[in-house]
Amino acid sequence: ILGLIMLVVFLVYALVVFLLYSAAAFLGIIFGFILFFVVSIFLIRFMFASPAMIHGNMGVFESINYSFKNITWKRAALLFLMGIVAFIVSAILGMIIGLLTNLMGLNAEGASFTMLCIGQVIDTITNAIISAFFLAAFTAIYFRYSADNEEETQGIEEHFVN
Repeated sequence: ILGLIMLVVFLVYALVVFLLYSAAAFLGIIFGFILFFVVSIFLIRFMFASPAMIHGNMGVFESINYSFKNITWKRAALLFLMGIVAFIVSAILGMIIGLLTNLMGLNAEGASFTMLCIGQVIDTITNAIISAFFLAAFTAIYFRYSADNEEETQGIEEHFVN
């Protein structure tokens, strides 16, 4: 259901931009650029849905409602900016790892099949680490913002490992 909602939002966005672009190219480009950020921030408001289903044991509609209640427009905009920074950092890391594998000859033309396989294994491991980092970040953000609505009954001592 979440994917269907995102697909509908994207299709409406694409239709509006297409209609504006066909009416006036400059207006369509400017409006599409601004609307891209608005739609992205709107879709970020759905970000809590899957962690709420997993960690909060909620149903689909309850988790979507929980996500919209806890991710405000301001929080979504801040998360969007953090996502841009995370994307830039991961792109830089990807370029560095790609450069290193090219320097090692793992992706070069004429490289043996074994070297190409090693290069793919390195890329797969790198992508798995980055994906795990982003999923852990979603979970951490879920627990960070879900604590806003609950009273803290535990002291700091309860968080230490004995």
